[in-house]
Amino acid sequence: MRFSRRCGLRSGAAALGVVLATAGVAGGAESEPDVAPAESRGALAAEIGAKAFDAVILRPIGVAATVGGFGCFLILGPMAAASLGIGTAWDILVVDPAEYTFVRPLGAF
Repeated sequence: MRFSRRCGLRSGAAALGVVLATAGVAGGAESEPDVAPAESRGALAAEIGAKAFDAVILRPIGVAATVGGFGCFLILGPMAAASLGIGTAWDILVVDPAEYTFVRPLGAF
């Protein structure tokens, strides 16, 4: 009977040591919180909001501006060719809106 009591105490002490070690109490180690600071959460929310605004609002407007600029270029192209400014008209009406829409990273204004 005495042997079984010692065995029970030892196993109980070992179990308590394992529980305390996993909780970080036995070794004196402090665990770091899994929650991000409020500042980084706010910055992350702002970044997500900027990307969503860009994807939902600005990119479709950029596509419309690219298509509309190409249409205007077709109409104004002969006049621009007569004044030797066809490259400038192409850049302003088509290339600039296309780069803003398709080349620029999402959320970078």
